[in-house]
Amino acid sequence: MNYSDLHVTMLSMCFRVDCSTLVVTEGVSCLSVYKSFIRRKKTRLPSEHCKAFWSDEHVPTLENLKPGRESWQTAMTQWLDGNIISEESKRYVSNFISIHRLRPGNNDEDAMANSDDMVEDEDVCVTRDMLDNVLETRIGGKATKNNDLDVMGDGHHMNSSEAVELGRDIWSKEGCTSGDTTQPTYRFDEAEVKKSLQNAKTSRNKENKFVTHFSAETRTEREAVMSKRKQATKEDVTEWLDALQNRKRGDGRMFVNADQFAAVDEVAQQVRRELPGRDGCTPLPSEPLRWVVHGGPGTGKSHVVRDVIKHELFDQILHWHQGLDYQVIALQAVMADLLKGDTIHHACGIPVRKKGAEGDVVIQGQKAVGEQSLYWRWLIIDEFGMVGSSLLAEVDMKLRDVVVDVNPHKKTHSGHVRPFGGLNVLLSGDLWQLPPPSGGYLGNIPAEFIANARRYNPSATISHGQSLLWGGPDNSDWAFHGITELNESERCREDPWLQAVQLEFREGKLSEDSHNFLHGKDTTVCGSWTNGAATCGNALCQELSETGAAKSKIEAAELKCSFCAKARRNRCRVAHQAADPRFLEEKFVDAPAIFPNNDIKYDVNKRRARQYAATHKLGITWVQAKDKALPKTLQERPDLVLQKTTWLSRHDRECGDLYGMLPLIEGMPVALTDHFDRSPDKQLLRGKIGKIHSWKVSVTETSVWEEDTRILHELPEVVYVKFPNCIWHIEGTPEPGIYPITKVKRHWYLDKGRQYPQLGIQREQLPLAPAFSWTAHTAQGQTLDAAIVDMQIGAGTSPMSSYVAFTRVKKMEDLLIFRPFDLALFNRGNLEGPELLLRVLRGEQIDWEAVERKHMPSHMCIGCDTKVFKEEFSEREWKRKDGKHLCKTCENAHSCNGEKKQCQWCGDWHPQNMFDPKVWRCRDPSDLWCDNCKEKRQCRECGSMKAQHEFTVAEWKHAAKMSSQRGRCRSCVNQRQDLQLCSVCKERLNYKTRKCNKCSQGVETRQCTKCKKQLTQIFSPTLSGANTVESGNVTNAAQHQEHLKKWENGYAYDTTARRLCRRSISACG
Repeated sequence: MNYSDLHVTMLSMCFRVDCSTLVVTEGVSCLSVYKSFIRRKKTRLPSEHCKAFWSDEHVPTLENLKPGRESWQTAMTQWLDGNIISEESKRYVSNFISIHRLRPGNNDEDAMANSDDMVEDEDVCVTRDMLDNVLETRIGGKATKNNDLDVMGDGHHMNSSEAVELGRDIWSKEGCTSGDTTQPTYRFDEAEVKKSLQNAKTSRNKENKFVTHFSAETRTEREAVMSKRKQATKEDVTEWLDALQNRKRGDGRMFVNADQFAAVDEVAQQVRRELPGRDGCTPLPSEPLRWVVHGGPGTGKSHVVRDVIKHELFDQILHWHQGLDYQVIALQAVMADLLKGDTIHHACGIPVRKKGAEGDVVIQGQKAVGEQSLYWRWLIIDEFGMVGSSLLAEVDMKLRDVVVDVNPHKKTHSGHVRPFGGLNVLLSGDLWQLPPPSGGYLGNIPAEFIANARRYNPSATISHGQSLLWGGPDNSDWAFHGITELNESERCREDPWLQAVQLEFREGKLSEDSHNFLHGKDTTVCGSWTNGAATCGNALCQELSETGAAKSKIEAAELKCSFCAKARRNRCRVAHQAADPRFLEEKFVDAPAIFPNNDIKYDVNKRRARQYAATHKLGITWVQAKDKALPKTLQERPDLVLQKTTWLSRHDRECGDLYGMLPLIEGMPVALTDHFDRSPDKQLLRGKIGKIHSWKVSVTETSVWEEDTRILHELPEVVYVKFPNCIWHIEGTPEPGIYPITKVKRHWYLDKGRQYPQLGIQREQLPLAPAFSWTAHTAQGQTLDAAIVDMQIGAGTSPMSSYVAFTRVKKMEDLLIFRPFDLALFNRGNLEGPELLLRVLRGEQIDWEAVERKHMPSHMCIGCDTKVFKEEFSEREWKRKDGKHLCKTCENAHSCNGEKKQCQWCGDWHPQNMFDPKVWRCRDPSDLWCDNCKEKRQCRECGSMKAQHEFTVAEWKHAAKMSSQRGRCRSCVNQRQDLQLCSVCKERLNYKTRKCNKCSQGVETRQCTKCKKQLTQIFSPTLSGANTVESGNVTNAAQHQEHLKKWENGYAYDTTARRLCRRSISACG
């Protein structure tokens, strides 16, 4: 490399000198260059008496770096041989050489990211004194308060900070002393450890990256399995369906209710149409079924899909195999695991991160998906509300490509490819739950594309995905055929009041009484009031609630009605303080806490882990992540390595789903943060929860226990996690269900918000997380025995996250609300998009013109004086800033097909020769003025057209822009300045205090009774006569008296304009 370049860069790093402007040529010493730099800056080289200023223990002086008369090249050689001045300069120079030296594939970002030749940066070693600071979670968002909850980002920081502070008080470390702590010590047989790791690796390798649950990998084996199994018939399905309709549970309830049976019947009838009869008659290919099963939380969607359709119909009656004859998929691994299914991306061969995907891997995935989907007849997508429109479109396009053409169901009679390659598709979910993380929400009204959303568009776009659902039954050739709605709640059937409150949350109409019940406040109804009746049966309670009696009377009645008093106490679910004793109840001590964002979840997980260790008298081992800055990161920001301690405080979702400080405690519940083993018998996917059994530290580990805490300097070799209800056994582990977890490497970015992130970091850590707290995305679809939920959301967070958390339990007493929440958050009304989509799927007649008028963007055309949609405007006219829009029809009529343009000053249409060439080519129509109007411009204040000399230079420039609020002539500017003068001494008023510094004259404000603005008048309280400002003019004494009378009646002046409100005094009256 060029040594002169190296010298200049070393100067800039080692001596804190900006050498970016220096020009270095071959043969010129670096010292000469540095002298010329000092000479230009009119400074001197550092002498002996100012060494203290230029140098410290980290930065050497110039003479020490190149001693004597030796050349810079010789000094550099000596430095490389071990003549090191300081450790700081060593690190700077080592990093510089590592970054700039040539290597194979230097321009390949992936090669650099995956290279083991990392830039040298020192590992941070967290000590016991540093631990508390490192465990403080870095909270995102702005640290300012903003009451506007609709502004994305504002308010998030304050809301999360309050929750973290409350969590610190609730889950504090108490009751554990150094003498009481049990420090875990494990003895491992090295041979057994190696055997368990090798067997776990073999298990992971069994699962081909694109092969699903059915393990037969070749077509011959699959066909052999199909030939051996019993062939089901139409009559088998009919007999099973009849028995299902009359089957009852052990408690006497029906096994499926009427709505659930209707959903099962749709699937069963389609299966019958495709099966042969017992007479051996082969059916003709029929139209595939595309159906939606929709229902709120607890209505039994999972029961219908998993227990009835999948387990009984497909597996037992039809003798089908998942992955061969049908597939069940979901967006998240947690949801897929509940149904024993697969993720959408894995099952369909869709890469999660398209950028940088290897071409051969994608091709291999295409072949594997085509092979496994060869015999598919059904595709079940669970929680479809979380599936983005574009992802649903990708699934459709993928299956169209991979399903073979010889499949009789793939094409219509006319030869067109059917949606999803001709598969039967069943969507199950709820549109009133969490929206997808990206790709467009299916329940959103497709405003701009609403016309296209009702027409099929064969491309993997948001409008394509929307068209599959919004097309409705009228377009059955490519859209879904219909919907079955589950309305009866099975989860909360024992608690009707909880059902009623959940419905209020769902519709965005939480009543004040329900809010007060949850917070333990007084209400206008009795304590047992449910669905319009007092369930206590007391006539007095019923009467008082119906008539809206005073709260004191209701309170007095409840003194006599113990049933209502008990119900009121039970309905108070909000914890108002950290010392609430319910946090110490057994069911809530181990219950998961559900929060709306990752900041709170991450912090609470660490705090509850410490409390878990203290409660069980166990020592806690902290595993510190190993972070390495990638070469390109140090090339852009070499100082970032000094901030490595702060990286450990970022939550896991920012850092590749890996914890900065991971606690290890024997028996502690943990969740996998990665898909670790997809083999058919294990399915250890992301989100799977187990408990820590034991761990083996590195052979080079030197850390020791300090009281009840140990901070490992090296990552453990292995952590054994026990997963419940598992019968598989990894050889080398002590018992079934134990799996060895080893460290992984992930890349994340400090500048993730940039369009093209550059500051990459490689983190090495165990793919585990404490499972004490979750986000609503993890909790969706699960039924919990007890839960702690946070209902107070920050800005930019959907209220649906709180609604999902609130609906996870069966009874109200199993729910504890983390802190008080605002009523206004859940009073924003129902979601219009999902309700309209349900009407479409039901086959109801929709007035699409009314929907378009309401939701499609539009402007008023000044030519035809009608409201016109966006597509009827040219791009120039749609974006013009003065509001004078012309539709395409009017624009063409006036412009003679583009040969004329309208002057924005005189309003006339002129040909090109009447405009300046630059003005004619401008993109904004509001900036057009003809040559006749070029020398005159309109004053924003008085509206008159005036010459240039009547404006100041700055105001003349602003007058040329229609979008500018300035552009006033000299007369109006002078009048406005007069309005800002004290009426007594004529001195300018103080802008901040709005008072004259000499006379202390006040500026009083009042609210206009009509426009409701806070306005002000400027007058002297000592004078009863002149100098009162009205509409920019000085009034006489009579006018002043009339004005004071109106002022006393509540009329006022505009605060910002310092004159009367634009509505005149008479108009305000």
